[in-house]
Parts: sequence; C-alpha cells; structure tokens
Amino acid sequence: MASAAQPTPRRNRMIKTPHLDLLVQYLTPVFYTVLFYFIQIEPKDGSYLMVLLLLGGFYIGNALLWLDGKVLYGYYNELKTLPKQLITRSVLFVLAYLALAIFMVTSSNNLIGVGIVLAIGLTIATEMLATRKDLERFHQQFLFQVKRRLSPLEITRITYGFSSFVTLMAFYFLVSASR
Repeated sequence: MASAAQPTPRRNRMIKTPHLDLLVQYLTPVFYTVLFYFIQIEPKDGSYLMVLLLLGGFYIGNALLWLDGKVLYGYYNELKTLPKQLITRSVLFVLAYLALAIFMVTSSNNLIGVGIVLAIGLTIATEMLATRKDLERFHQQFLFQVKRRLSPLEITRITYGFSSFVTLMAFYFLVSASR
C-alpha cells in the first residue's frame, strides 16, 4: 500500500525580511514628522525647527537601540556567557519606559526627548509584533528575566497592549502638538 505524501503541517512562520528592519528604523521617523507637520492647523514660525528636532530625536532613539545591540552588549556581557539579551528589551526596561513615555509625552515640551521616547517605543513594539508567534524567541528577547513561561495568549496581550500604548502616546503627542 503506497502512502500518500502528507503535506507538512503549516507552522507559524515569520517572513524574514532583513530590509523591513531598516525600513521601520529609518522611514518611520520621517512618517511621524511629516504627519506632525501636516496635522498642525496653523504652522508656527518655528515649525520647521520643531520638525527637525523631532526627527533628530527619532534618529537618536534608534541610535541608542542600535548601540545597545552592537556596542554596549559587549561591555555588559564581557564573559560572553549570556545569550543575546539586550537591556533595552528587558521587562524592567519596558516597565520603566512606560512611566518615562507618559512623562515625556504629556509633560515635556522637549521635542528631542519626545522623539527619542517615541522611536524607542515604536522599535520595541515592532520587534514584539514581529516575534510574537515565535514563543521561544519572544521569551529570549523580551522575557528572559521572567521565570514563568507565558502562554501564547498572554504574549499576544502583552504585545498588543504595548503596541496600543505606544500608538496612543504618538497620537496624544500629535494632537497636543497641533493645539
């Protein structure tokens, strides 16, 4: 009796596109600054300077995340005993980020600081969304400090909750800046 070829079960596959990271890191700031400029009902005299400061903050925020992965990781993992666990992707950093983002976006008029905070949040949210279906990678990248293994539903809730928070902060900033 000949056995029919069984199709391999479809796993949750993540489309690996190396250019997607670059696209998100370098074009997202441009998108938000253009949106920021056009949402202003009455552009002020210094509106071009405001856009440049916000864009500069976005690129500084992305540079800080890049430095953590490429440069700083070598210093805080001198013995090379840890797997790639970046401080800027840890649970403690994300919790501290939530408080810092609320303060920077709601209480600060520093456009560079707001740009840094939004860039960090957008990058982490994008990474969470990209890895949420690969549970092992998500645990290694974001939950390495947590002893308990979270279920796929809990990871989905964390990912969508954090992404919603970052989106809410971005829209709050855009609306408050247009006043």
